[in-house]
Amino acid sequence: MHATLSSLLDSYGYVVLFLLVALESLGILLPGETALVTAAAFAAAGHLSISWVVTTAAVAAIVGDNGGYWIGRFPQRFGSCDGAVPGVLYINTLANYEKLKEG
Repeated sequence: MHATLSSLLDSYGYVVLFLLVALESLGILLPGETALVTAAAFAAAGHLSISWVVTTAAVAAIVGDNGGYWIGRFPQRFGSCDGAVPGVLYINTLANYEKLKEG
């Protein structure tokens, strides 16, 4: 069991870390921080490289954050007619600014 887990971690550890952190940064409720702490623990045990864990997590967070920005920037492209994307908080600041300016 330990050898199987170790070989899976060596093969897919960075990919799983990337997916969990990127999707969490995108706005999907996944345990990205838990995956990062777990990957750091495995790096301390010698299964992963800490520099690659940090690099993978940073790139994943940037990719996920930019994906969330583009989903919020152009919500009409994602099938919603009123400008809201299900599961993502979207505030139309320009409309709110116009309402405040008028009244």
